[in-house]
Amino acid sequence: MVFRFSVVCIYMKNKNTRLLDTLEQKRNAYDECCKKILLDPQIMAYILKECVNELSCFSRKEIEHLLCTNMVIGNTEDLTVSGAKVCFDICFQIPDKNLIIDLEAQSKDPSAYPLLSRAIYYGNRLLDGQIEERYGSFRKVYSIWILLDPARDGGNVINVYRVNEKTMLKEYKGNEAYYDLVCIVMIGVPKENEEPMNELMGLLQVLFVKNQEVEYIKTTLIQKYGILLTKELDQEVDAMCNWSEVVYQNAMRKGMQEGMQKGMQKGIQKGMQEGIQKGIQRGMDKGIQKGNRDSALLHTKKIMERFLIGPQEAMDVLDIQGQLREDLLKELE
Repeated sequence: MVFRFSVVCIYMKNKNTRLLDTLEQKRNAYDECCKKILLDPQIMAYILKECVNELSCFSRKEIEHLLCTNMVIGNTEDLTVSGAKVCFDICFQIPDKNLIIDLEAQSKDPSAYPLLSRAIYYGNRLLDGQIEERYGSFRKVYSIWILLDPARDGGNVINVYRVNEKTMLKEYKGNEAYYDLVCIVMIGVPKENEEPMNELMGLLQVLFVKNQEVEYIKTTLIQKYGILLTKELDQEVDAMCNWSEVVYQNAMRKGMQEGMQKGMQKGIQKGMQEGIQKGIQRGMDKGIQKGNRDSALLHTKKIMERFLIGPQEAMDVLDIQGQLREDLLKELE
């Protein structure tokens, strides 16, 4: 006798859906907290001093003052290309320095496409958005990407991609201000067990990677990095840590549910093989009919014990029907 095993358990599927249907909303809430923290002038000053060449000669306090007095928040959506909407995380201008800054926080390096290509596209969309300007009046664009969980060996990394001039024949120099208009900066935050290679790496690690209590994070920001916890920043750090824990717990729950489903499928497949083997062996010793019955009874009990369900549900999973089902029900009840 061959059992037809079902690998679809509607009850478990619906339960998984209920448990995970808000995970995306919670992850979005966490991402929003991260953006607000990055937008704080004190945090932003660390990033810009390290990544923006035009601001590297200024102190962080001077950059912070520049941001507080000269930062113009731009649109976070670009709809200029039909069917190719772009949503920026943080986008602003610093008119005094003729700069446009796009800051993107990326939780993972995507596998579906090269993130670097996307970053170059974003930077050029911000350049393209200035088309109404005269060509000699373009503001330089920096698209800075922070990878919170970079690929292997991608932590403690700051890579810069820009247009460079190469003379092919005699030496002749073009005006750099006219061709060096888009600069891409990719930042790979150190892993939790990595030693940060500079202050920016350490700050980002404390904020977004280190699995520490919220009070430790706040104390470290104040004592080590000289960051004043304003009311807004204090609230966002609290919220980020809370949402981070929620996202983590939900991700763990999702992993457990998926593992249970996979385990169930493997268990049923293994059980089918064992059932057939035992059925054959018992059939040789005591007859095929008794072997089939014993095998069905054994697997029904195993499924009842493993998934804490009743005999009817267990036999539904095994697709046991007819007289055999009635006989097993009498024995199990």
